[in-house]
Amino acid sequence: MNGWRSLSHDVVAARGVSTLLGRSARVKESDGPLRPPRASGRPLLCLSDIHGDLGALESVLAAVKHLDLCGIVVAGDHCVGGSQPFEVYTRLVSLGAHLARGPSDLALGALAAGIVDPTPTTAIEDARLVQFLRTKKALGDVVCRRLADLPSTLVVSLDDTSGVMAMHGSPADDSRGLVDDDTLADQVACVAEDVLVTGATHEPFARAIDRIDEPSTDVGDDGAFDAERSAAELFFAERPTDLALPRPTLPLLVVNCGSVGMSPTRRKDRRRTAHAVLVAPCDDGRVHAWGNDILIVARARARSVG
Repeated sequence: MNGWRSLSHDVVAARGVSTLLGRSARVKESDGPLRPPRASGRPLLCLSDIHGDLGALESVLAAVKHLDLCGIVVAGDHCVGGSQPFEVYTRLVSLGAHLARGPSDLALGALAAGIVDPTPTTAIEDARLVQFLRTKKALGDVVCRRLADLPSTLVVSLDDTSGVMAMHGSPADDSRGLVDDDTLADQVACVAEDVLVTGATHEPFARAIDRIDEPSTDVGDDGAFDAERSAAELFFAERPTDLALPRPTLPLLVVNCGSVGMSPTRRKDRRRTAHAVLVAPCDDGRVHAWGNDILIVARARARSVG
């Protein structure tokens, strides 16, 4: 995957590797040997926050056209914000992409169904409403309702080896994105899959969260927990710690994909880029992530930028 930099190890493995998710993106290295992981299966393309920007989406697709992908997941906010919302939606559908719902997708459905009748109180709110109404008109009521009916959380298989959960925000609040801070581990503690893909903040990062399995509980023939039996076995066992200690397991890889559309400008020449992430199973038995900061160019002639 030339042109994609590993987010799991902060090393440059090949000449011409891009700066990935931009200089402001934070990458935390997981435990393990300091070497680039090698993919042992097909990668999954992870995107978020396309915001109706067809040129940005096509630039990303041009950058991965040489790869044998196992699928595409997009973590919400698909259409509001850009000039070609309908084209973005139909393109994603034609690709068979797995789509999670973002707040703007839900809001479009509420407008289409007449559930809300917003009255703006500020100039900013008025401009936002105009943008939503234009997007609603371009998409049509049927597509708006389909966007609103998308799942807020979805799980896909990573080449039949690992599970990937995708959502727009955090497990506790779909409207608020995850950030790489001291609370991250607690916020994602409920996630059982191997990878969590999110968006919302437009600020990309990747972080491996260490976790351990809970100690197994002993159950009787009827499925009920047998406390006396467990205590007796623990007392008479030659190596009682084998029964009591939790077993370490692989870390949870948390990936914020940044944004494809409406992305913050990170280049000195002010040219826009689209953020994209690939995740894949690797030869060390773990799932790793690679990111790319893709220059948005005309006619989707995309290239990685350094």
